[in-house]
Amino acid sequence: LVTKKWEDNNNQDGIRPTSVSISLKANDVVIRTVDVTNATNWVISFENLPVYENGKEIDYTVVENNVPETYKSEVTGSVEDGFVITNTHEVEKTSVSVEKVWNDEDNQDGIRPEKVSVSLMNGDTVVETAELSETNSWKYTFTNLDKKANGVDIDYKVVENDVPETYESVVSGDKINGFVITNTHEVYK
Repeated sequence: LVTKKWEDNNNQDGIRPTSVSISLKANDVVIRTVDVTNATNWVISFENLPVYENGKEIDYTVVENNVPETYKSEVTGSVEDGFVITNTHEVEKTSVSVEKVWNDEDNQDGIRPEKVSVSLMNGDTVVETAELSETNSWKYTFTNLDKKANGVDIDYKVVENDVPETYESVVSGDKINGFVITNTHEVYK
């Protein structure tokens, strides 16, 4: 019995193959090769195998052929207990930066807040919230973010929470080059 396991966060990056080729070896000689797929729940059984050859016990092993490029493959188990082939893929990660820019004549009217809150969004879902202030030069980078979901790049956006009164907030940029949130205030003359 050979069981194929995937450690790739349920194929988050969308790169898992639809089948894998597994070879059964007897004393390091390939005797059978089969394709294993999701249709068989990633399980295959090699049955009616001889125990001895020329009076000596046969050493059975399995190997995965053509391991997908970004996966690491590990074989554990035995012919008696069943083999498990585990393919591990580290899901792709990304980061998204945001910068706050003030267009208020260097806080001429003295009403600029000391800090603002910005949220990183995936659609309507808040992924993470950060505080921007002079302490971090009005900049922040959201890190260790999943790059994909269901094999598709996540379209991250940023929003400013509670835009300061008398300021107009405009978001520009993108997830690759970074976002800029510009707050504009018409100064009093």
